[in-house]
Amino acid sequence: MDNPTGVQGFKIKVFLDTNILCYLVDKTYDALQHFIKCLSQMPIVELVSSEYVLLEFIGVRKQESYFQEALNKARSTGKSISISSFLKYNKQYNIPNFSYEELKEKITKRIQDEESIIINDYGITFSCALNKNLLKPTRDICLVSRISKEDSLVLCSALYENDVAANGRIIILTNDKDFHNWYLESSQEIDLTLSSITKEKPQLEHIDNIHWQSGVGESIINLRNNISFEDVNQFAVNYIKNIFIKYYSEYYIGTTCTCPATAPTNCIGLKVTKACKNQIFIIFISKDLNLLYCSSHAIDMYHHNKSVGAGFSPQAGDDKVSFILNGVTTELLQKLQAPENLVFCHPDNA
Repeated sequence: MDNPTGVQGFKIKVFLDTNILCYLVDKTYDALQHFIKCLSQMPIVELVSSEYVLLEFIGVRKQESYFQEALNKARSTGKSISISSFLKYNKQYNIPNFSYEELKEKITKRIQDEESIIINDYGITFSCALNKNLLKPTRDICLVSRISKEDSLVLCSALYENDVAANGRIIILTNDKDFHNWYLESSQEIDLTLSSITKEKPQLEHIDNIHWQSGVGESIINLRNNISFEDVNQFAVNYIKNIFIKYYSEYYIGTTCTCPATAPTNCIGLKVTKACKNQIFIIFISKDLNLLYCSSHAIDMYHHNKSVGAGFSPQAGDDKVSFILNGVTTELLQKLQAPENLVFCHPDNA
C-alpha cells in the first residue's frame, strides 16, 4: 500500500465542561490540574471544549472578576464593601462605589489572561462553533431527560467539530452532579437521541467518582482530593490506555518485548495478541503515552527468523514476532524498543 495518512485522528477527545475550565484558572484542585496537565502532554489525547462552554466560562469569570476587582479597589482606596450591598447589588454589577463601568477594563484584561491560560498552558481547543446543528439534539436531550437546557447544549456541543460531527471516542469531564446523574438515569433515551450524530455516545465522567482499572482491579479516584502527583500520573496513564486499547481494539496488535541478543540492532520484538500480517504500517505508543510514532515504511514480520508470510496467529507460549525498523535515529529506536510499548496496525491497513 502507499504511505498511509497521518495519525492525527488516532486520538481520544477529552471535553472539558465550564466548571473544569474555572477550576484550572483558579487552581482549585491540585490533582485535577495535574491530571489535565498529564493529558495535555499525551499525543493520543486532544483536550477540547466548545464555543458555548467558552461563553459560559466568560459569564462566570465576569462575575468572579467583578468581585475580585471590587475588592482590589477597596483595598487600594481604603474603602469598605458593605456585605448587605454586596449581596443586594452584585448580580447587577452595581455595588455602590464599585460600578462595572469603572472596572470593566480590568475585568476584560483578567478574563483575556484566563483564556490565554486555558489555551496556552493546557492546549485546549474550542473545536465546536455555535451552529444550527446543535438546536435539535439539544432540544431532544432536554426533553427526554431531566438534564437542563444548558447542560444539554454542553453535551451536544461535545459531539461536533464546528458544524461537522466529530469522530472518535469522546470523554466529557464535569463537576456537575445533576448533569452526571441525570445523564446516567436517561442513558438509553440519550443513546437513541444521539444515534443520528454518533455511533457511540460520550462517556461522561464526574471528577469525584472516576472508575478505572488499576493493578488490583477496578478503583475509584476523586480528583478533588489531595492525591500525590505520582498517583495522578499512574491514574492518567492507565485510564487513557485502557480506554484507547478498547476503542481501537480492531487495530491493536500487542506490546513490544525484548529481542534476543543475537538480533540486529534495529530489530524490535513484539508480543502479539492477535493474528498479524506482513506489509503493514504500524503505530507505536510508548507505555507512558508520551510518544506517538508511525513507521515510515511497511513492516515485514518474522517468527523464528522466518517471514510470517500471509500471517501469523499466536499460540500459548508462542506469541512473539520481530521486525526491522529503518530510518529512525538511535535515540528514537531505543525508545521504541523499550518493553511494553503499545503497537497498533495503522487504520489505513484495515
